[in-house]
Amino acid sequence: MEFYSAPTTFRLKQYIDPEKTKITLQQLGFRERAADQRVLNGDFIFEKIDSCKQHLENIITAEELAELQESPLLRASGCLIFQNPETAIEKNTMNVVFFDDDHEILFLFQGASENSLNHPELQIELPPQLLAQYINQEPILNETHELRDIPPACLNSVLSIEDPKFLEHQGVSLKSILRAIIVNLLKGRLAQGGSTITQQTVKNYFLTSERTFSRKIREAAMSILLEKEFTKDQILETYLNIIYMGQSGAFQLRGLGSASKYYFNKNLSLLNLSECALLAAIINNPGGYNPFKNPEKATQRRRLVLSKLKQHAMAPLEQIEEALQSSLPQKPQLLAQETAPYFLDAVRRELKSLNIPQEGAQIYTSLNPQLQQWAESDLQNKINELETENKLISKYALQGKKLEATLISMDLQTGLIDVLIGGRSFKTTQFNRALDAHRQIGSLIKPFVFLTAFQKETLPTSLIQDNPVEFKFGKQIWKPENYDKLYHGEIPAFYALVNSLNAATAQLGMSVGLSDIIENLKLSGLTSKVQPYPSLLLGSFELYPIEIFKMYASLATLGKKQSIGFIKKINLYKKEVYQKPYDQEPILDPIPVAELVGVLKQSPQHGTAKSIRTRGFTKTVAGKTGTTNDYKDAWFIGFTPSRLTLVWVGYDDNSSHKLTGSSAAVPLWTSFMMKATENNIDEDFSWPKETQKENYKLNEFEVYKEISDTESTIELIERE
Repeated sequence: MEFYSAPTTFRLKQYIDPEKTKITLQQLGFRERAADQRVLNGDFIFEKIDSCKQHLENIITAEELAELQESPLLRASGCLIFQNPETAIEKNTMNVVFFDDDHEILFLFQGASENSLNHPELQIELPPQLLAQYINQEPILNETHELRDIPPACLNSVLSIEDPKFLEHQGVSLKSILRAIIVNLLKGRLAQGGSTITQQTVKNYFLTSERTFSRKIREAAMSILLEKEFTKDQILETYLNIIYMGQSGAFQLRGLGSASKYYFNKNLSLLNLSECALLAAIINNPGGYNPFKNPEKATQRRRLVLSKLKQHAMAPLEQIEEALQSSLPQKPQLLAQETAPYFLDAVRRELKSLNIPQEGAQIYTSLNPQLQQWAESDLQNKINELETENKLISKYALQGKKLEATLISMDLQTGLIDVLIGGRSFKTTQFNRALDAHRQIGSLIKPFVFLTAFQKETLPTSLIQDNPVEFKFGKQIWKPENYDKLYHGEIPAFYALVNSLNAATAQLGMSVGLSDIIENLKLSGLTSKVQPYPSLLLGSFELYPIEIFKMYASLATLGKKQSIGFIKKINLYKKEVYQKPYDQEPILDPIPVAELVGVLKQSPQHGTAKSIRTRGFTKTVAGKTGTTNDYKDAWFIGFTPSRLTLVWVGYDDNSSHKLTGSSAAVPLWTSFMMKATENNIDEDFSWPKETQKENYKLNEFEVYKEISDTESTIELIERE
């Protein structure tokens, strides 16, 4: 079973970073070509527009090229042209991405063949990256390469240190065996092996790693048989693709390909002699010669490999001297395959629900490795800050109580969740809080109260009451209080929501009816049971984070419901058996939803989430903070026109952390979203036409003040 991450996608109205894109392409195995070289399978170029046109002459007809001159390409300053490798699982043909001086993507083309061009596509994708493999339920990272695609420097480095006589022997080396026997007899134990590459291949494929004489005898016999059945090239290629090269978290690194990605963050084909020599050094003892943990030993072993290359004249002397002076790779940041176990847990659950066999399956997930890595890093940093700087949280941390957090994020154009974090450490606990934690949602409920009011006769500018009030329910009395115990009298509805006023929300909710509010919650995606008690108006009931996330997705899409998931498609033995449907079903009247979203845009400007702006996030955003009365849960869920993200912070045992959504969840949300949307052009939501009237300029705070009915309200807003 193989899991693939989501591919890098190029879309209109996005920015492209040439340097970062080059690195991504090279990591995927693409070769950068010069302006005068033809782009073939597995090649790419970044060029100025004049060179782009020259390349296009080899791709499209003269008529099509002339037509392009009158298109948005008049503003183009450069382009990216690439053609996927023949080995890519997701194959397509020539791809062209045009951009302007600001690197905004203007036009996208995908050629049907070398001599024709399809109509413009909405997006172009790079091949997906292999994220994880499971063989007999064992986690393995293995990227196979044909022998012809492995750099000669790597082939020679491995042969020089592991088996310089590989091309001469018939599976075993008597000289090496005799030398090993003498060493073992002198030391009184199995201290040296003497195995050839053929023997190591047999051991890795067919035998165990036990160090006994009987196993060595079987290994030698099987190696002789293997040499009679297969060529040297076949044996060497197999060996280089299966040899154990260390650990990446829970995953075994198998073969030079996965090792190259882990140790150097490069495709194997791009390694130089120094890097190849280090991989060859690691083979003998991946733990002992790990350059991140034992740099001195790794350097010594690499020096031995280079001396062997020199001894056997298997590399140019100047390259060997240069390699001797090269530094070791720096320890990489945590890779997605190490930090996305909660995400893969969600993928497995969805796979199970689809009732598709796992054996032989290739699962193309929606995971964005870069965003996941950023989210993981931001989450750890922000929680560590709280445990260091906040006195109460620090006290709890010293007592062994760990503050937890959840982050879920989705690309609104696809309906696929591409980032999910279910806690700080999967190793510590496999409890996936994003999916399984039932938590009080606090003020996150309020937008649905106001939505229900907007569906009736209430407008964002309608005046409602914010004053002390009590409600009798059976024998109980409920007295909702504002956070600061202050009340504002008659105020516009939008002001009550932007400032999350409890008393005003409760009175409005009781007037529109609890049953209608619950009906909107169910339409939006509510699956948990809620009782029609007045306290539900302030979120005194529990939902799963993924559940409230789906409910807000219906707001972010202006009233549409879509099937949200983690799997884009599934192949079974390379045959497609599942493709996620992209369907958006209208479930809510878009006009009141648009009014609501317009109000939620004010929260980052003037309301409880205004620290978003002071922290540097400038793009269009709507959202809502949530804090429970007992300070056990802190939330923020916000969305731009392209991305929805939820953050929750709290303790598993429901301890009160005295944090608010603004102080705990908003900083993490902002830090992540600044990176996640950096390539997105800032644009407003696609409002329904009916909201374009003057009184419905939902993104203009000043308009609300101008059309307020009372002077006292205007003065109140200005004071705030």
